Amino acid sequence: MVTARRAGDAATEAAALVTLACAEPIGGNVEQIQAVLAQARAVASRVSASEPFLAAAIAESETLKYAGLHEQAATVAREGLAAAGEYGLARTYGAVLAGSLAEPLLSLGRWDEANEIIEGALQLFPLQLDRTCLWRLAGDIALARGDLVAAAESVASIKSVLDHARYQSQYHLPLIRLESQVRLSQGGRAQALSVIHDALDRFDVRQSPRHAWPLLVAGTRACAAAAAYRTLLPEAGAMLDRLRAEAGMPAAEGAAQRAHQLTTVVLAWPDDISRAEPDLDAVRGIVARRIARTATRLEDTYGPPRSPECRSRAEPPTAGGQPRRTRQIGGYGSQSGLG
Repeated sequence: MVTARRAGDAATEAAALVTLACAEPIGGNVEQIQAVLAQARAVASRVSASEPFLAAAIAESETLKYAGLHEQAATVAREGLAAAGEYGLARTYGAVLAGSLAEPLLSLGRWDEANEIIEGALQLFPLQLDRTCLWRLAGDIALARGDLVAAAESVASIKSVLDHARYQSQYHLPLIRLESQVRLSQGGRAQALSVIHDALDRFDVRQSPRHAWPLLVAGTRACAAAAAYRTLLPEAGAMLDRLRAEAGMPAAEGAAQRAHQLTTVVLAWPDDISRAEPDLDAVRGIVARRIARTATRLEDTYGPPRSPECRSRAEPPTAGGQPRRTRQIGGYGSQSGLG
């Protein structure tokens, strides 16, 4: 950033500021992240640098969303979406910002408004991966409304693209979560378990807590539903053990991740949690002990877990050995700590 500033390269300086903001943990100071992104937009505006300007809008909306500030997230995304149209980038950055707008609207219960945004973006024929995000949001809304046919169609549309794409957690894990929920709502308890089982076998979900926590919630719910049937009880029990072990991933960041984490804990250890209420410290202690015992049992059965060096192809390690979490902002890549 300093070098770009000295060279008078405002576009690169703005891009560097966005990257710095994305490197901050989402559980950190939201106001500080917003200040850096406001600076990035101001620098980009001076030279009409559309990509870093819009990337800053996406990053700010994501920060606010994962901090649980959905109304503010929607406002920022709406402004960014309008700017994308003015820049002539409605099909690319605009599609991403449409998703950034529709998601907090979904959380706020403003489903009709979210659907209008999604349909408008899809009419512009966005890039395939961006299209899958919009289909996934449409599927979430359909599922919430009980329209299982539309929700299943969304899953099928997404899979037609992602089945032939390289694994990227921000696309594949939300699909798996949605598919499991749809299968369970259709009465397919075994199928819902199978979807989660395959995901845990194929992917190292811990490398992306932001998308893994909702997946764990879906998995524990599928286990609870399946356990009511004697023929599925062994499978449900084994899966619940695996999910309990996965719950030992790094601490959740931001309000949204913490909400999913606590939901997972309540579903995975219902008896222990009910006895510990309302003492949250006791709950944390129970969870830590249960995770340790489950991990030991799984290691005795299946061998030691994969080493830290065994990373997802989509998320290679940095030079320092820490997992690299990359979020793609439209066509603009940045190293992100936003979850």
